[in-house]
Amino acid sequence: MKARVLNYGATISHLWLPDQKGNLYDVMLGYENDEGYLQPDNPYFNCTIGRYANRIANGQFEANGQQIKLHIAGQRHCLHSGPMGFDKKFWEVIDLQKDAITLCLVSPDNEGGFPGNLTTRVTYRLTDKNTLQIIYRNHCDAACPVNLTFHGYFNLGGADISQHHLMVTAAQLLETDEALIPTGKILDVEQSAYDLRNGIILAKLLNQGIMLDHCYATGISGENHLKARLKGSLFSMDVWSNMPGLQVYTGNGLHPDIRGVKYAGGYQAHAGICLEAQFYPDAPNHGHFPSPWLIPDQPREDVIEYRFTGID
Repeated sequence: MKARVLNYGATISHLWLPDQKGNLYDVMLGYENDEGYLQPDNPYFNCTIGRYANRIANGQFEANGQQIKLHIAGQRHCLHSGPMGFDKKFWEVIDLQKDAITLCLVSPDNEGGFPGNLTTRVTYRLTDKNTLQIIYRNHCDAACPVNLTFHGYFNLGGADISQHHLMVTAAQLLETDEALIPTGKILDVEQSAYDLRNGIILAKLLNQGIMLDHCYATGISGENHLKARLKGSLFSMDVWSNMPGLQVYTGNGLHPDIRGVKYAGGYQAHAGICLEAQFYPDAPNHGHFPSPWLIPDQPREDVIEYRFTGID
């Protein structure tokens, strides 16, 4: 197992796994050359998202009795922390080992509109059991909602993910409006097309016009547990995390006009899938959601693990 990491966006540009014959296979979408990741239309290929991944309604929330307004560059809502997001930053490499790399980013008070001076460290570690472990360590000097995730686009064998089999352990997901902003309701998935607890071939959903971009409520934060299992023709991948949600995104916005990608014909929609362990979107505006708030001088460690096995 090998990985190639860029300090821009703390991005994993390539993740190679050995198949059953010992051949290395890159399981991540992305650009052929490093410069591609600098393009403004980069669809967040394999980067760290922060300070707050996913959406915050109207780009605002309340903190300490004050209304916080985020920088949203003319958009209606804040997506992935807008133009000041961590995916657009050059991180500092502070430790490099044979099996791990740690990068650091300091986000000053009021950057993007967020309160507090936030120091974030991300460690990417490869284990001898073919696991990619991601550890986010966050420390802030003021109360601030912090929600980091890895926006990796995975393809475990095949031209697209239509024949991938996906299982998600959650019995609930967040209801959203037409802009994918949570309404505050947490819905039971039982007897719905979104119940993935027994697993499904993704083509069965896509053929019904169901394109996933949903946050599943997968468990209490703080406990590392299995969230999802994805099987392609070459590999199977288990997703573990101690964060309470899992955003499942079936690459609906991918298109052939994204230039310089690894695939010669360009990417079609559903060329890859993102399984993003995280806190819930818009949680700062919903007090009953698991709290994403980082308490001053109380560091927090969030973990995501992608555990791979080969398919016989």
